[in-house]
Amino acid sequence: MPIEESEIFIKQVLKLNKKYRNIEVDVESFKNELPKLAFKPISPRNIPIITVKSLNIICKNVWRIRMINSDNNKGNSGGYRVFYCEGKSQESILLLGIYPKQEIKDNEYRSIAKELVEACC
Repeated sequence: MPIEESEIFIKQVLKLNKKYRNIEVDVESFKNELPKLAFKPISPRNIPIITVKSLNIICKNVWRIRMINSDNNKGNSGGYRVFYCEGKSQESILLLGIYPKQEIKDNEYRSIAKELVEACC
């Protein structure tokens, strides 16, 4: 399953690279693992966040998945949260954004997901 990266995702990885030196290695490892897990509800690791519908956007189901941060050995709370959805074709995955867990509050996931879809699609 091909994996696409949005411009926002790429910019976020480059920005996070200043603080987390191994993020690019973590992302590559994650991209190898993602096709096995994508679009399968595995709570709490991989869960659907929101379905975004609007005039400009064909219905997009946004998912959030945990990604390991090898620079920060704090278990699940020290990892990243990656938002993704179906790509341009239904056979692809579009990585929308990546955030360190400590920068997101639990009640912000839906609003972040909606903003990412509207900005990327």
